Amino acid sequence: MYAFPDPGLFVSPSKDARKAKFIEAWLRSRDAWITCVTQEGSLAMNAQVWRDFLNIDSNASEVTDKDTKSAKRRQIAQDLLKATFSSNPGMVPRCTIGEPFVWQGRNYHPSDLPPQNVVRQILWELYELNFAQEFVSLDRRACANLDLSDKEKLYERQSLISKCFPSNALNVAPISDTNRGLAADAIQDRLPYLQCMVQIMGAWKGTKPAIFGVAHHSLLDQQAMELEEAATKYYCQQFYNYFGRAAQIPHRLFFN
Repeated sequence: MYAFPDPGLFVSPSKDARKAKFIEAWLRSRDAWITCVTQEGSLAMNAQVWRDFLNIDSNASEVTDKDTKSAKRRQIAQDLLKATFSSNPGMVPRCTIGEPFVWQGRNYHPSDLPPQNVVRQILWELYELNFAQEFVSLDRRACANLDLSDKEKLYERQSLISKCFPSNALNVAPISDTNRGLAADAIQDRLPYLQCMVQIMGAWKGTKPAIFGVAHHSLLDQQAMELEEAATKYYCQQFYNYFGRAAQIPHRLFFN
């Protein structure tokens, strides 16, 4: 289940026209979806339902044949699409009348694949947003003695996780002109965010890597990289143990 589309969905189609359609569909619904996740919590869907969500035309008529699996998935996607926009009336759904869609304040023509650097930015944001939601979900599963009915404690844990991001927010991933946070180019720039991440994982059930014990000391580059390697492997393994699939992780943007 993914709170936001798996970036792999956008690169797996062989034809640029399908990629362009998926990107346009996501950007048409992006603002409303982020608002829904922020206000209502995760609206996670599996990859196939996301594919249907991105492939459906918001102008399409109701799904009438509901006996097949594909029809049922289309109906789920259509219902989610309607709910997304009804909760945010100011948002404009994807349509077929030729109006441009917007990314970072710039308009792009429908049915055209945006430039490669723009596609990279869109996928980078999806990795960031998915990682944030997955981190919260994993923490709620793995944190020892966490009372899921204690809203104050849940908010406290969520606030701590938000400190692992330069924006200090879970549903906001500003595009910067440099790589920042856990994906910063220099290990010492990544270290404060890594140390916060290790602090969070330190409260999880089970045995932790021994190097976690020195996480909050002053670390030289080699020590910091060893901590990063251990923390990355531990996080990804824990995510797989609880959710049965590979974790979404932060990525870097490449700047000219």
